[in-house]
Parts: sequence; C-alpha cells; structure tokens
Amino acid sequence: MDAQTETIALESGDAVILAISGELDLAASDSFSRIAEGASSNAARLIIDLSNCSFMDVAALRRIAELSPAFETRSGRSVPVSIVAPHGSPVARLLIIGTDAELRLFETRVAAIG
Repeated sequence: MDAQTETIALESGDAVILAISGELDLAASDSFSRIAEGASSNAARLIIDLSNCSFMDVAALRRIAELSPAFETRSGRSVPVSIVAPHGSPVARLLIIGTDAELRLFETRVAAIG
C-alpha cells in the first residue's frame, strides 16, 4: 500500500476533502473506506480528491463506486460525494469507463467545492 491520505476540513464546515496521493489498491481500499467514514461523520458533503493518485486498481474503484453518489454514514445520514480527477488522467479514465455508478466528477477541488 503506497497511498497517502490527507483529510482537510474546509473552513465553511460543510465539506470535508479526502485527498489521496500515490497508489490506491486493494491493500489501501479498506483503510480508505474507514477514513472516508470518519471524515464524513459530521460533514454535509465529502470530496474525494484523486488529483495526485497515480494508480487505482479495481478494488479501489469498487470502493469509490460504493460511496457514490452519496455515502451513508453509520448513523444513517446520507452525505453527497464528489470526486476530483483531472480530465485525461489515468484515474479519471478508469472512473469513467470502469463503473456504471453515478459519479459526480470534477477536474479541480475548486470546481468540486463550487
């Protein structure tokens, strides 16, 4: 597992950004899910930033598809999920062709924050 995660809480308090860098693979996908759950527990929305993710395998793709378009927390609250993946990047291509899930894709964090 080479993935590094960074959780950033926005000052507005309504969104949490989960930034992933490196490789997101089978070994990292379980910890990714736990981090997403913890990060979104009090947020109104979750933004998963894959801009610096250099590789994603099918297991990680499935985890992201399970979270989208809304992530249900343990308390039963639904948290909308947006994904940042620059157009043309290998990760963006995999997200587009590798799943039939409804994904809210954005090219930048700024666009996802809206």
